[in-house]
Amino acid sequence: MKKSDLIDHIDQPEEIEKLYRKSPLQFAAVFMQAYPEIPDRKFAEYWKIRLEYERAGTGVSDILKTDFFYLLPVCLISCFIAEIPNIFPAVTEPSIFFFRNGAIIIFLGMVLYTLISDHTFRSPGALVAAGLIALSAVYINLLPAPGKNDAISLACIFLPVFLWFVFGFVYTRFQIKNLSKRTEYVRDNGDLAVLSTIILIAGGILAVLSAGLFRAIGIEAETFIAKHLAIWGIVSAPAAAIFIIRNYPSVANKIAPVIARIFSPLILATLLVFLGYIVMQHRNPYSDRNFLLVFNFMLLVVVAVILFSIADTMHGKGQGFNRIVVSALVVVSIVIDIIALSAIIYRLGEYGFTPNRTAVLGTNLIVLGNLILIASDLYKVNFRSHALQKVEHSVAFYLPVYFVWTIVVVFLFPFVFDSKLSWF
Repeated sequence: MKKSDLIDHIDQPEEIEKLYRKSPLQFAAVFMQAYPEIPDRKFAEYWKIRLEYERAGTGVSDILKTDFFYLLPVCLISCFIAEIPNIFPAVTEPSIFFFRNGAIIIFLGMVLYTLISDHTFRSPGALVAAGLIALSAVYINLLPAPGKNDAISLACIFLPVFLWFVFGFVYTRFQIKNLSKRTEYVRDNGDLAVLSTIILIAGGILAVLSAGLFRAIGIEAETFIAKHLAIWGIVSAPAAAIFIIRNYPSVANKIAPVIARIFSPLILATLLVFLGYIVMQHRNPYSDRNFLLVFNFMLLVVVAVILFSIADTMHGKGQGFNRIVVSALVVVSIVIDIIALSAIIYRLGEYGFTPNRTAVLGTNLIVLGNLILIASDLYKVNFRSHALQKVEHSVAFYLPVYFVWTIVVVFLFPFVFDSKLSWF
């Protein structure tokens, strides 16, 4: 259940009652998150009073009981799959197994938990999502070992992006044409990334303390923690983060925006210093391959920050500074992207097409188109008083372009650039 579901149906008594009866506890949590945006709607005050009255008899413990028992088996399934290299050591190397399947394990857990907690696991969309994940798992494991084959390595690297879209299909309750739900998905992914990181950091601290305590009593636990517990934590953390977002939205939604507001100006300052350093030191991305890779990685990180900031930190009064920072980030990112594109085109002319150069070229072109679209909409917001929702919808509208390019890289590149796969 999403906040947009409540806002869309708040004036439809029958529909809102259906949402409530489907999951009363989750409805209560999401409604309290949505209420500040709809205090003047006809039935909003009624539902607020009703839920506050009922809350006295429910409380947080009931929410934990309900969703925790959904979360626990999902985490156990993810941990069991992650143990396959240890259960069958002769079949696969751990490094190759996780390079191929790490993202599949993580997103499988996220999709399962979302389907179960949303009670949508019997819908046709759930079958589509399950089929796509199964297809991805079979396909990526039937490909030859990555090794020196750049096309297959790229397929493994881009596969998490493809699975991210599959998860978005489930998270939006299969309403992929709804731009508001796409925007909400992008927004919630910022919260998801931050909470997952916090969970992993906390788990890492606990692991270090546990290893020290066991060592003090003569038990060497480092190997077990590194080989088993650390991996269990990595594959379970995102599903646990979704659990927090769903059941404690008022907590989850406050963390990520604050971090974005702090780091967006810092990232902008870093980019400006970086560009100044390039000019003063005469660094050349045209001939330095490693420098060009760092250039492109930095660009992708900045674009991710921009997309999240637009979706989550620019609303309400007093956000003028944030909008200026994000607008400046977009302009600087366009400059960086143009430099990177010119360097890639130069290398293509000098050394020809390879899987890596083709993937970077396509990605940069797509990112540049997205940045120009965002810059145009931000100009209209800042100088022509257009609604910020136009920028959000532009971000959501452009997502299918990334999806199509991901499909090309994952499912076509290995066959286009490797003649040995012609039998496949």
